[in-house]
Amino acid sequence: MGNGTYVQKNGLQDFLTALENEMLIIVYDLETTGLSAKDHRIIQVSARLCLASPEGLSELGRQNWYINPGYALPALIVQLTGITDEFLADKPSEADVFLEIMNFFSDLPVMGYCNKRLDDKFMAAMYQRYGAIFQPTASYDVYNVVKKLFTVSEVKDHKLATITEYIGAAKEIEQFHNAEGDTMATVLVANHCVPLCHEALREALPDRIHCKVSAVKRWEHPKNPKVKRIYVETDLTTFFFDVIKRTWHTSQEDDFISQYDMDDVFAQVLQKTGCADGDALAKWKG
Repeated sequence: MGNGTYVQKNGLQDFLTALENEMLIIVYDLETTGLSAKDHRIIQVSARLCLASPEGLSELGRQNWYINPGYALPALIVQLTGITDEFLADKPSEADVFLEIMNFFSDLPVMGYCNKRLDDKFMAAMYQRYGAIFQPTASYDVYNVVKKLFTVSEVKDHKLATITEYIGAAKEIEQFHNAEGDTMATVLVANHCVPLCHEALREALPDRIHCKVSAVKRWEHPKNPKVKRIYVETDLTTFFFDVIKRTWHTSQEDDFISQYDMDDVFAQVLQKTGCADGDALAKWKG
């Protein structure tokens, strides 16, 4: 069987694949009393439940929790976030809201901005304190996408506020260094990056081999309902579309799909079958 999807994977493709393959993603951000997940505590959790699609993220619902850490906030944190001891005085403790947070996050995939270096570690530490495991099915970091798309010659740095302002969306954010504002900014930046990722990947592709599609047929395994394919015969090779995973492959193990112009093959297949897109092709019965 030929290798993987038709675009070679890298950080940008992983991001696009997440939007295409995941149904729901929680975009989240934290404010904390410091940078050590071991020694410091969370004082705000903001989480937006989003519907993922190839076009980006659409918010379905949100939750926001302020948490009293049980001790005075460092002056730098107050200055940075605007959150004060007085504001947190009547807020619940971590123990009071942990189950609410855990139930909202469930095991859904998460997305954030620098979350792999900071937020995910704080969440894991909090879960551990209550005998649980923070175990989303996947964790995606928009910061890694931004670093690949925006060079230092374009932007002074890759901070979330800087990038949000650069793309012209800062006016939609009430306050940065507030988890609610930062999750909104993360969604806006992620959605802005989608067409830029496609453009960057197209520019990075080498010249591809063109094929002429001659026949398209559907095949389903008689004993395994999870194996459903659309086979595509061409003048050079045979491809198949995995209906369940929505990925393209070549039939021969040593025939790498990355060398072919699969955008053109896909367009020919849609024309021959009369399907509008990949979703329609997956339902096509031949």
